[in-house]
Amino acid sequence: MDDFIQMSQSPKKDRRAVRRTLFECLDSVLRPLAPGDNPCRKEPNSIKKLKQGDGAWTTRKIILGWIMDTVQRTIELPPHRLERFVELLDSIPPHQRRTSRQKWQQLLGEFRSMILAIPGGRGMLSQLQATLTYSPTARPTDRLSLSRAVHDQLVDLRRLTKDVGSRPTRWGELVDSDPSFVGSIDASADGMGGVWIDALQRLPPLLWRKRFPQEVTEAVVSWANPTGTLTNSDLEQAGLVCHPDILAQQHDVRERTICVLSDNTAAISRDNRGSTSTNAASSYLCRLAALHQRAYRYRLRSSHIPGSLNVMADILSRRWELSDSQLLAHFDTTFPQALPWQLCQLRSEMNSSATQALWKERCSPDFLSDETLPPLPTGTSSWSSVNNLAWRPTLPRTKIQSLGCKSSLSEYEMAGFLPAANLSDLERWRTPSYSLHRRTPCWVRPTLGDLSRAAK
Repeated sequence: MDDFIQMSQSPKKDRRAVRRTLFECLDSVLRPLAPGDNPCRKEPNSIKKLKQGDGAWTTRKIILGWIMDTVQRTIELPPHRLERFVELLDSIPPHQRRTSRQKWQQLLGEFRSMILAIPGGRGMLSQLQATLTYSPTARPTDRLSLSRAVHDQLVDLRRLTKDVGSRPTRWGELVDSDPSFVGSIDASADGMGGVWIDALQRLPPLLWRKRFPQEVTEAVVSWANPTGTLTNSDLEQAGLVCHPDILAQQHDVRERTICVLSDNTAAISRDNRGSTSTNAASSYLCRLAALHQRAYRYRLRSSHIPGSLNVMADILSRRWELSDSQLLAHFDTTFPQALPWQLCQLRSEMNSSATQALWKERCSPDFLSDETLPPLPTGTSSWSSVNNLAWRPTLPRTKIQSLGCKSSLSEYEMAGFLPAANLSDLERWRTPSYSLHRRTPCWVRPTLGDLSRAAK
C-alpha cells in the first residue's frame, strides 16, 4: 500500500485528529512492529517519509507525480518531469528520419503520461500514433519512418513546453461541472451550423451557419463522387471544432463546461479521444480543436443526438434559401425561447483554419494565442468571473440512453421523443457523468464462512 491522500478544511487541531485517524486505520490493516519481529521488517508507515514532511498538512503537494495547489486550484508538472519532457523532445532532432519501434513506443507512452493534465496536449499525438500503424509487422526491432508531419507535430509539442511551466492548468479545465451552455451542431455538404443555449436562460440563445467552399463540397465522397477525399464525418468534425468559437467570441467560457450535441458518432468519438491514429483530415481537426480549447480554457463535452431530432442544427446546415432575417424570424416563431435568438458570424480566421485542416494543412496558432484574451478580473477575495465549480459529478436526473446502448435509434424515436426545440429537449440527450461506487463494502474478498454467517 502506498500514497494515502487526505483532504481537510478543518481547523488545525481537528486536522491532527484526521491524520491520527489515518494512522490508526493503517495500523488496523497492516500490523505495526512487534518486539519479536524479524529485524529486517520495517514499520508499515514510513518514518523516513514522515520526517521528510510527507505527512504534513499543506496546500501545495506532489501527488502521484503532479503538483496540486488547492489555493490556486491548479495542477502542474514538477520541474524534473518538465525537464524530462524537454529531454524527450530533444532526443528526436528535426533531421532524424527513422527510429526503432521499441524506442518510439517508449517515447509515446511517456508523452501520454505527461500531457494528461496539459490542455491541448492530447490533440498533438495523432501523427505520432499513426507512425506505429504504418509498419505491417510488430517486432520491437522494426525501423519506423518519421515523416514531415511527425516532426511538425513535435514542433507543436515544443511550443507547448515553452509555457507549460508558467501556465499551470486550472482544475476547471480538467474537471466536468454542470454545463454553462448546451448546444447542437450539424453539417452537410453545403455547410455547417448550430445553436447555443444558456443553461440558466439568462442570455440570448445563439445561432450561426457557414457555407463550405465549393472545392470542399466537390471533394465529399458520395454515390456520384466515389473518389472524393473528404467524408461527411470530416465535415461534421469541422463543425464541431468551429462551434465553440462562436460561444467564445460572445461570452467568457474560461474554466466552464460546455456541452455540444451531434448526430455523427465518428465526430463525437474523435472529439472525446482528442486524437486519432491516422494522418488524415481528422488529425488536423483534432489539432485545431486542441489549440482552441487551450487558448480559451474551457471544458468541452460532446454527446450524441439522433439525426431526426436534431432539427435546429439541421435547418442551419441545409436551409440556405432563407436569408438571415428570414432565418431569425423562422427560429423565433418555430423555436421560441425566453429571449430572442441572436445570429452570429463565424470568424474568418477560424473558418480558414478549419478549411486548411480539411486539406491536411497546419494552420498557424497565432490567432489562438493566450495574449488575445483579456485578463481574468478579480474580486475582493477570489476570481469573480470564473466558475467555482460545483465539485460534484453531473448526475442524471432521468434515465437516458448511453452511447453504448445496443438498442436501435428507431426504438427511441418511436418512444415519443419530440424534436429538440429547447433547452430541456437538448438536456435529455446529454451524456451525464456518473460517480464511481465501491465494489465491496470491505477491503478483502468475502469467504464462504462470511457468506454463510451473513445468510444466517
